[in-house]
Amino acid sequence: MSLLDEFFEPRSYQAARLLARGEPGGLAATINATLIRTAITLPGLLVVKIPVKKAVLGSLLGNILVSATVIGYYLNAGIDSPDPTQNQKT
Repeated sequence: MSLLDEFFEPRSYQAARLLARGEPGGLAATINATLIRTAITLPGLLVVKIPVKKAVLGSLLGNILVSATVIGYYLNAGIDSPDPTQNQKT
């Protein structure tokens, strides 16, 4: 797997599921997913000339909220619920 493939690999739901289950590595994986999403969204805020400190804070806080909603999905739907981003055979 290339570095680019690794960077864009979906990881939010997998990390949130681990965290919601209380499994080892769940917190670290969720923080990693949040920071990667922050790095992906930050350039857009900078392009529209939001000051750097505000852009970093806005991107980070926005992505923390995304992580919280994904964790909430598992806590609400059940910790064994499937990843909703994956195609499930019915």
